[in-house]
Amino acid sequence: MRGRIKKYIQYTAALLLSLLALTGLFCVRADAEEIRQNETYIYREDAEYRGWEILEYKGTDESVTVPGEIDGRPVVAIGSTAFLRKRALVKKVILPDSVRVLKEDAFAGSEMSDIVLSKNLEKMERGAFQGCENLREITLPDSLKELPPSLFDGSGLQRIVIPKNITRIGNSAFSLCYELEQVTFAAGSKLKTVGDSAFWRCYSLKEIKFPDRLQVIEDLAFEYCRKLEKVTFDKNSKLKVIGTFAFLQCRSLKKITIPKNLKKIDVGAFQGCKKLKKVIFSGPAPKIESSVFKNIDKKAVFLVSVKYKEKYKKALTQKAGYQKKTMRIRTV
Repeated sequence: MRGRIKKYIQYTAALLLSLLALTGLFCVRADAEEIRQNETYIYREDAEYRGWEILEYKGTDESVTVPGEIDGRPVVAIGSTAFLRKRALVKKVILPDSVRVLKEDAFAGSEMSDIVLSKNLEKMERGAFQGCENLREITLPDSLKELPPSLFDGSGLQRIVIPKNITRIGNSAFSLCYELEQVTFAAGSKLKTVGDSAFWRCYSLKEIKFPDRLQVIEDLAFEYCRKLEKVTFDKNSKLKVIGTFAFLQCRSLKKITIPKNLKKIDVGAFQGCKKLKKVIFSGPAPKIESSVFKNIDKKAVFLVSVKYKEKYKKALTQKAGYQKKTMRIRTV
């Protein structure tokens, strides 16, 4: 009896394994049928955007114009690492207006110096242009609503205009862009959040003027932007939080006006800003965490409203970096 049970179990197990293997084979065949190719591209259907996703560029041209259609259907997506094998060859890419998404690392590591994006681009995924060291400038369409993490991390960008409909700049979106000198926000900007390490170590950035709808500058957002001299907030700024080490070691920053609606300045936000000598508070005292003003100019002056002077005396503590012997709180 036991022998029969054992054989039955073995037979059942073998049958299940066979079915799994057969199912796997069918899946592989199905996947293989989805992937198509011609002389220039390998592509497959993108069900979400109802068209073709370019999986790989196979051509040999330095200047590539991606077609708007293949086999009568629109090209809607540039797939992950689509130009990886040709990244040293391709210098310029022109995308059709049918493209709606650039997937993760689509052009990562490419040596291209010029790209024309689709006017209908809705989404770019993480690292789409990461490490594109020869890319100096790019025009982003108004159709975009968010810049993903590591989008231009380590790229050669020198200037960028952030489109009006962008609500968030993702974590490390422009980090290690050593040559980035100019960041401009389009009129009517809807930006609400500058993400963690978004402009980390952008050594060449000298000035930035934030739009009025900005609410949060997250941790390390501008850490080690050592040439950053001028930071400006709109007089009607809705900024509520400046994150931990947000402007750490911005050694060229001399003056800053804190918006009236700010609720919190987190740990070490301006620590190491050695030339910071004038801090103007436009409204009530926000919560000022430890080391916020540690190692700024020893003779720094804090300008506050007469109405809130006593509250600022309590908020600006030695723990926050305020030095009673050399620094001063004055009224305006």
